[in-house]
Amino acid sequence: MSRRGATAGITCALALLGATGVARAEHLTRDYFLDAPPAGLWAHTDAFTLGGQASLEHRHEVDGDLTMLTTRVSGLASLGYGDVGAHADLRVALLSFGGSVGYRRTFRYYPVADGTTLTRDMRRRADAEKAYVGQGFPWAEARTRLVIPLESLWLVTNYALRKEDQPDVAFDWFHANVHDGGTLQKADATLFFRHPKFGAVGPVVRWMSLPKGGGARQTEVAYGLTFGTRPGWKRGADLLLFQVLTVPKDEEFGFHVLRAPVYAMLVYRATFDLWRPEGR
Repeated sequence: MSRRGATAGITCALALLGATGVARAEHLTRDYFLDAPPAGLWAHTDAFTLGGQASLEHRHEVDGDLTMLTTRVSGLASLGYGDVGAHADLRVALLSFGGSVGYRRTFRYYPVADGTTLTRDMRRRADAEKAYVGQGFPWAEARTRLVIPLESLWLVTNYALRKEDQPDVAFDWFHANVHDGGTLQKADATLFFRHPKFGAVGPVVRWMSLPKGGGARQTEVAYGLTFGTRPGWKRGADLLLFQVLTVPKDEEFGFHVLRAPVYAMLVYRATFDLWRPEGR
C-alpha cells in the first residue's frame, strides 16, 4: 500500500498505541506505524514510564485493504491505576469509527472535600502520607478518526466522547487532569513530519471539555509534541513513542512527580505476528 493509502493513525500516549499499524515485515520503515496495517492476529506488549500493557488484536479486511475491522482486548497495570478493555474500530479509507468499554481500578484516588481543588502539591503530599484509597468504575467511549496525508506531512485528528463513572474531583491518570465523573469530550490534532529513515514527529494540540464543579463544565487546551520511531530492538515490528503535553499555569494538570504542569510518556511496544490470512 502506498503512503497515500489509508492509515490507522495515532492519538495520545497509550490510546495512540491502541491504533498503531504494523506494516508487512519486508517493508518495515521507521515511520511504519502511520501506515495501514495488514490483516491477521497480533499480540502487543507495552512497557511505559509508569507500568505496562498487553493486548491481543485481530484485523479483518472487509472489502480489500481500504476497509478493515479491528477488534482488540487489553489489560494495563501502572503506578496509579489498572485497566481492562474491549475495543472495536471500523476503518474506511482515511476515516474510522470505533468504541470501547472497560473497567478501571484507580489505585491512588485522593479524597478531598466538596468544592476543593486537587493540585499537584496536594497529590504529592498525599503520596508521601499514603493518604489515598482505591476506587473502581466502568467507562465507555465512542470515537472517530480522520487522517489527511500530504506527502511527508500527515495530519491526524481524533474526537472521542467518553463516559467515566469515577468519583468527583478525581485525578485522571490517563489524561493527567482533574475532573468529576460523567461525560467528557476530547479532540486532538497532530501534524506529523514523517520519513522512512527517521520516524515521525510533530506538534499536537488536545482540547477537552470536562465535567467539573457540580454540573458545570471546564475547557482545557494542552499543547505538546509527539515523536515515534521503530528502534529495531527486536526482529519485526517494534515502536518507541514519546509524547509531552502541557497546560501552562494550571496547578492541577500534569503528573505531580514532575512538579510542573506536564504530561510526559515514554512507551516501548513490541509486536508479535501470530497469524495472517493465506497469501499475506
